[in-house]
Amino acid sequence: MGKDLPPEEWVYDQYVAVGRTIELDLVTIFSSLDSVTLRFHAETSDPSLVTVAIDDGVLTLESVGGEGSTDVTVWATAPRGRSAVADFAVFTDFGGSIELAAAASVGDTIQGVLGRGDEDYFEVSVPTDAFRLRAFTQGDAAPVGALYDANGTRIARDHDTGAGLNFYIIIRELAAGTHYIT
Repeated sequence: MGKDLPPEEWVYDQYVAVGRTIELDLVTIFSSLDSVTLRFHAETSDPSLVTVAIDDGVLTLESVGGEGSTDVTVWATAPRGRSAVADFAVFTDFGGSIELAAAASVGDTIQGVLGRGDEDYFEVSVPTDAFRLRAFTQGDAAPVGALYDANGTRIARDHDTGAGLNFYIIIRELAAGTHYIT
């Protein structure tokens, strides 16, 4: 007696921080199909946000950069033509902690959307001692900004020195090395 087919379409919400990967066990997700001989195929609607790869029944979602959402569709096919589809809504965001900080370079302009309670961290490599660093936001969100050293010690914080209620941080003599801006 064959196993029951899964629902025709499953929907999952998945959050992926920039620079992070998430792995999903497809054999478990499609457990109602014959898992020994499943063939998988996956596509993303926006490969500029998230890439997909399948290896040995594991779907890897890798955030490429930026903020936004994309759909990922996975098809599983078993012997005798049985198949199922899973759709994933994948949301990308800049890193929400120092450990997940998105890479940024000196001189970068990064565009994104700040929502209530949203924290975005960026890792910046300062090339030389006595480097002048300026970080600021523009728009209507009124965010709080902070600069941290490589150990996570806060160096500066601001919430409304910039235009409108935006933050504006300027450090005139910063030591070379890794720093974080939120």
